[in-house]
Amino acid sequence: TQSTGTEEEILSNEQGSPAFEEFLHFIGEKVVLKGWTHHRADLDVANDSNGTHSIYAYWKSHEIMFHVSTYLPISATEEEMIGRKKFIGNDISCIVFLDGDDAYFVPPTISGDFLYIFVAVKPVKTERGKTAYQIAVAAKNGVRPFGPLLLPFSSTFKKRKYFRDFLFTKILNGHRAAIQSPYFAKKLRKTRATHLKQIMKDFCGGT
Repeated sequence: TQSTGTEEEILSNEQGSPAFEEFLHFIGEKVVLKGWTHHRADLDVANDSNGTHSIYAYWKSHEIMFHVSTYLPISATEEEMIGRKKFIGNDISCIVFLDGDDAYFVPPTISGDFLYIFVAVKPVKTERGKTAYQIAVAAKNGVRPFGPLLLPFSSTFKKRKYFRDFLFTKILNGHRAAIQSPYFAKKLRKTRATHLKQIMKDFCGGT
């Protein structure tokens, strides 16, 4: 998600800046959705109803399909960005790209019952003019601390494989920590109880 401030401003961006596209191609591969046969994260791969492309990564046996706000279609009459919020608001983790000196993000600016982990990424330049990224991480109450540790003096990373590995590790660990939070734990217990009752009914004649 590319950030400029409010939820409406963030989700109404129609196209990403060159810096945003550079970041997307750094963390993953731009793929055509129609006919896609790997993990799709509920994106339509038959009729282009969720856009024509997305960003995909295969990392340490994990398939990751990103919901990129500027790749998801939006209509001129859609004020609440429901189509985009359907995906981004139901993710557990969200990367917010802070593009420009005045860009800011105050979590949880993007609303959603499941959004628990926010990673803000801001592009900067090194002394030699190379691309680097500053990051900050926030989580909702109830999420236990998760690594790898991010210290104030080590929050800037050069655009290298190490940063990509750090970013993915942080997000996936945050995802696991969020699922173990009281909110998700309660939902999982309820779901398991429902499945158990159904199994008992189907195989044991229970009610």
